[in-house]
Amino acid sequence: MIFSVSSDCTALYSCESSVLCCTQRYLIDCAESSYLILVSDCYVEEQRSDAIDGGNNKKAIQEAEKVLKKHPSTHTAKEAYTPERISTLYERVCARFPKNEQYLTHLFMSYVRVRNYKLQQKTALSLFKEFQRNPYYFWNVMSIVMQAISGDTKLAQSMLYPLAEKMVVKMIESNSIQAEAECNLYVLILEGEGKFEEAARFLESDPLARRFMQQPVHFLFYRILSLHQKAGNHALVIERCISELKNDPDDWTLWTFLFDSAFERMKEETCSAEEKNT
Repeated sequence: MIFSVSSDCTALYSCESSVLCCTQRYLIDCAESSYLILVSDCYVEEQRSDAIDGGNNKKAIQEAEKVLKKHPSTHTAKEAYTPERISTLYERVCARFPKNEQYLTHLFMSYVRVRNYKLQQKTALSLFKEFQRNPYYFWNVMSIVMQAISGDTKLAQSMLYPLAEKMVVKMIESNSIQAEAECNLYVLILEGEGKFEEAARFLESDPLARRFMQQPVHFLFYRILSLHQKAGNHALVIERCISELKNDPDDWTLWTFLFDSAFERMKEETCSAEEKNT
């Protein structure tokens, strides 16, 4: 009886060992199979890249089609060059999770890709209302500015730029500016409105600009000169260029500003002389 039990245990152990070995063999086979598929896919990818590099577009298309036949559900391959479908995807996700910050930011970026500035603005506004973060507020402002840049000029000057300026001024007055990009956006808005002198003054003397602007000093100086030049302050540009050239006579950018403003002054004087003669 004891022998019988022992035999049964041995048989059971032998059976379990056999099952375990088969299971291990199956897992190894699966792993090897997966590895071979991965190697095969990598080989196809390499072949496709080689074909593209060699200018053989027909061969590249054939290799891509092989991958699609093997993996027909690979959405990134199927949806190439259709960024508007990304927006559709995130619209559905955000409809289900309307207060998920990550999904909303992805939705905003998807609108950026397709340049849908109005929906950018709407999404940025939702983000700011829900999470009260500075970047989202300025995403909203930037979306308005992009509408002004790309849309009707009259609408931009009468409504969009003034609205964007008002929104930034509100943040300035409440001491809520937190980054250089926010200062740069304010300057961009002033330039869009043709307020070049005001933009130059902001960069030159405003405490916010001094605190947040990280541009090298000479680049910031060039930027201020450019704004004064656009404002028609050519005498001021000439004076500052001459002063700086005494310290650095090899600065070609300063010479360029100097010559451009000098020629503009000559035109102004010629025009005024002609007006006097008439």
